[in-house]
Amino acid sequence: MKNDNKTGDVVLSSEDIANTEEAQMYKLTKDKGQRTRAPKGTLVALKPGLYCGSGAEYSDFPMPTDASWYAFDITETDNGMRQIEARRSFDNRYWTMTIHTDGTTREWKESDSLADMTIGTDWKTPSLLNGYTKGDSEEPCRSKGLVTNYICK
Repeated sequence: MKNDNKTGDVVLSSEDIANTEEAQMYKLTKDKGQRTRAPKGTLVALKPGLYCGSGAEYSDFPMPTDASWYAFDITETDNGMRQIEARRSFDNRYWTMTIHTDGTTREWKESDSLADMTIGTDWKTPSLLNGYTKGDSEEPCRSKGLVTNYICK
């Protein structure tokens, strides 16, 4: 195996090709490792690979009117379970969905980042219904975002 000095492409010899028994032969990216622009339509229909595109171009995406740029990672197990991961480029928000071997779908779920889960100044101490008090815990019962009628156990 050697690199073509003009293009930077990897050139395989016939001996290299004959020794590919252990190699991963499925192409996930373009020749130089870039993501492929996903065709408009549905993400579920795409073959495994690393894609990119605008969220508004996919009818089965959780943010169908969001024209932001996304990276889509689509993987499949040897028994047919598929996972689609989507990451929005400007703020790294992340969604994932799973399609099981029987075709049932775990719908899109947004994941929190570590920063979202860390207690900071925007955490609120909710009004409690059950008379909960701080007690021996290091942190009081808290929530992120708008919470009403919260009960701590």
